[in-house]
Amino acid sequence: MEPSSLMKVVANRSPMFVVGGGLLALGITRAMQRTGVPVVVFSATQEPLLTYSRRCRLVPVAQGDANALLTAVLAEASNWSSPPVLIPAGDKALLFACTHADRLGEQVRMVLPSLEAARTVLEKDRFDAYAQQHGVPVPHTWAFSDLDELRQEAAHLPYPLAVKPLVSTHWHGAVFTSAFGHIKMLRVDSPAELVACVARIAAVAPMPLLQEFVVGGDHEHYSYVSYRNREGVELCGVLVQKLRLNPIRFGLGTCARSVRNEQMETIGRHVTATLPYHSVASVCFKRDVRTGAPMVFEVNGRLPLNFPAIGVAGMNLPFLMYRDALGDSPLPATVTGYGRLWTTLSHDIWAMRGYQRAGELSFAQWLWSYREVKQVLEFDWRDPGPGIALAAEMFKGKFRRADG
Repeated sequence: MEPSSLMKVVANRSPMFVVGGGLLALGITRAMQRTGVPVVVFSATQEPLLTYSRRCRLVPVAQGDANALLTAVLAEASNWSSPPVLIPAGDKALLFACTHADRLGEQVRMVLPSLEAARTVLEKDRFDAYAQQHGVPVPHTWAFSDLDELRQEAAHLPYPLAVKPLVSTHWHGAVFTSAFGHIKMLRVDSPAELVACVARIAAVAPMPLLQEFVVGGDHEHYSYVSYRNREGVELCGVLVQKLRLNPIRFGLGTCARSVRNEQMETIGRHVTATLPYHSVASVCFKRDVRTGAPMVFEVNGRLPLNFPAIGVAGMNLPFLMYRDALGDSPLPATVTGYGRLWTTLSHDIWAMRGYQRAGELSFAQWLWSYREVKQVLEFDWRDPGPGIALAAEMFKGKFRRADG
């Protein structure tokens, strides 16, 4: 839809600007479609599903060009009679918004963390230093400047180890993903495997971070998703359990539900309060099955892909963020449907195949689990285009692993 058409539909309502695309932008669009708020998505990547959505408008921008993105956002904002609300969808978008907050703030409304707080959650060495200072339970972490230093110490490290990017965006580029796929971490079980793995990574990306591996199944992954306003008051806080990951062990949550756990909720509130972190954040845990203790392994400083698991439980988090940015009275932040399942089929199919190969889940068991699913991200009768496009790709045999 063109801006003029959208404005006719919603009169003078402020639009929502989403910087960054993929399935996360589609999830935000889904959350806003019942509110009457128009959504404009600024994306530098091809959007095979968002292209078919009638609930948002895409504005293409040049890949990696922050000045072009800033110009596009400000130009689009000038087309609207009411100030837009901007939400970052992704780590690069978060850094962009915080870096250009002063200039953006002249024309759009945002509730953002400080640039310092954003860098603390984006850069894992900074986050580890913060965690040590504030008593946050995190796995032991090591950083090495180069391969020679790593080779000298590899035999003295405890195994297994998790290998992670120092900054998540280091593993988002085309060169890295062509070699390793869309992954968040790797596991190594010996010094020789560690050195070989890091050598491969260092050939296409900066030196990674090493972290103690937390033992537990994929269903032991949780995220405390919360939102704090400009004054630091928490308006929403819900714990989400991830039941399946893509890729399995190390990937994105493809099937999730909201749950209660007082210990993780308390730790999550402590993290966002002491950072301090304003806006939305997702404190990510994995529970160690050997001790039962939840360990914080990272914080996502923006909406996570599986935030709609909160939506199917009754809390529209993007709309809460939208209202708060405009200074409207917050809606009651209540969750009434704990346990309801949400999935993203684009990823969950690949997750199922991974669990099949590992002998952990049959196709029949995976299909049976959908009897409890309340929302599949890509399919919605009010906006059928993305679901039809996905089904057509699958039917033609052209379906590829989705990038969230």
